[in-house]
Amino acid sequence: MALSLADAYLTDPAGFSVGGREDALRHFSPAQIVELLLKLSTWTVNKSITALGLDEAIREERLTTFHYDATGALIFHVSD
Repeated sequence: MALSLADAYLTDPAGFSVGGREDALRHFSPAQIVELLLKLSTWTVNKSITALGLDEAIREERLTTFHYDATGALIFHVSD
């Protein structure tokens, strides 16, 4: 059931059927469903960075962090 929830979330969340919802609630509590979906959100947040080819470390021996500036541009920081 967890895989069905993940598949629906990643492919067509609006298309998740009433029957699918009932099945999910037979296997998981509402809190567990929210937890699963929040974990999926967390795990998929890096997809845009990966798609842009920005997912590799700038310097493998140093920590690379990033943030967004006021205009929404991605800014990388490499610790020294």
